[in-house]
Amino acid sequence: MPGGLIVDIDESRTTQAGKMSLGRVERDHVMTGPYLVDNVALVRFSSPRSEVPAETVAKLKQYYELRDKLDQRIEAITRQTIRTNPETAPFIEAKQKYDAFEQKISQLVARRDGASGEERSRLIDVLREMIPAGQRLKIAVENTKIRYDQWKASHSDAVIVDVEKDAQVCELREQLSALEPEVRKIF
Repeated sequence: MPGGLIVDIDESRTTQAGKMSLGRVERDHVMTGPYLVDNVALVRFSSPRSEVPAETVAKLKQYYELRDKLDQRIEAITRQTIRTNPETAPFIEAKQKYDAFEQKISQLVARRDGASGEERSRLIDVLREMIPAGQRLKIAVENTKIRYDQWKASHSDAVIVDVEKDAQVCELREQLSALEPEVRKIF
């Protein structure tokens, strides 16, 4: 059911699907039905629509139509959006490990350069022993970078949209924000 649709409820029923309302639905400004509608999809009021001012009904209808449009737009963006590159996390992790290793090497080199005698010889040996580990970390960074770049190249048509920056989403949220104070008064 689209948001903002008016339903005049005749009675409530409990079915296997849950609590439902039986009533007439507004279609092209004409009440048709009866239809059985899930109560989850309804915002229900205790008084009949005929007792509610027309401006209030119009305001609520407008508000829920906008909410429906916003939900549909977010859903459309979500369907379009392809997840981010799955190789990003492994690449970042490998790069961080390599950078931390390089920082440790730099510290040891600084200590070696300031040391003399036996301490200097010991630090030279430690640095020499670290060379294979450094090479493995560098290869890991290069390999994850290759996989990252390959995924990116093979998904060049990927649409990655930030819902919060989408112009239509922002516009609909602004319109809803403008209506919310009036809608809160109704409830």
